[in-house]
Amino acid sequence: LLLADYIRIRKDVKNILDLGTGNGVIPIYLTLKTEAKITGIEVQEDVYKMALANVLENKLKAQITLVLGDLHQLNCYPLKSYDLISANPPYFKVTKKSNLNLSPYKQIAKHELMVTLESLLKTVSKLLKNGGYFYLIYFPERLKECFNLLEKYQLEPKRMRLVYPNQAKKANHVLLEIKKSPAKGGLIIEAPLYIYQGDKWSDE
Repeated sequence: LLLADYIRIRKDVKNILDLGTGNGVIPIYLTLKTEAKITGIEVQEDVYKMALANVLENKLKAQITLVLGDLHQLNCYPLKSYDLISANPPYFKVTKKSNLNLSPYKQIAKHELMVTLESLLKTVSKLLKNGGYFYLIYFPERLKECFNLLEKYQLEPKRMRLVYPNQAKKANHVLLEIKKSPAKGGLIIEAPLYIYQGDKWSDE
């Protein structure tokens, strides 16, 4: 929901792609902002079926198309065909210290077992139109790596907002608006977003 809310959809946007769509929450939320066609890609069959049920329940089949598949196998899709792409990818690299004692769904959702940051950005760069926008929610501790890879794949960060649990804790998410080159101007660092104010939700 943080990512879906952060996404700005311009009037000329016609085709939107959500990579790793999960239960379909981002495409469903985006229908409140646009009439553009939205495609969601999900690799896990059980989760894909959940997303499909959600789309049908909300009567959004005419606007949202769901695909069961691996984002690395999107070569059949026309290159530079999307105006806007979004992703909430796995944040954690797989190491000897990784806690993989989770359900298969959570393992794939949290760890880079099926997609890495670099393979994600490589795919985005291929499918996004020049001048199109990519929206990403990610892990702040990997920002340096993220920025290096964005440059490698001709993607330029334009807006950034850090998300904090509350004012006493460090940021645990970062929201990014990224433009496919060519792009002009610098990076705008926006005011922080605090989820909690005391023991209650913040007003925002």
